[in-house]
Amino acid sequence: MASIKDVAKRAGVSTATVSRVLNNHPSVVPETRQAVRDAMDYLCYVPSKSSFQLSGKCSGLIGVVLPNLMNPHFCELLATVEEEAGILANR
Repeated sequence: MASIKDVAKRAGVSTATVSRVLNNHPSVVPETRQAVRDAMDYLCYVPSKSSFQLSGKCSGLIGVVLPNLMNPHFCELLATVEEEAGILANR
């Protein structure tokens, strides 16, 4: 599996530039952006989901741990969490 280093080497740029392309940073000129994308396509590079989560960016996921869903109280609680999360996501 290709890494960000492999993409950088293939495109002739730094790993920081590849990162900027992945994050749609405006400072990357179109020619460089295309070279990086071409390298990603050639190498079949797929960004890691775990690296995205480690970057400190919001994944949009919420974990809820409940003892069981047989208790109507917990079902109601989970429904409220879903509703509130939906409201916050649409802000």
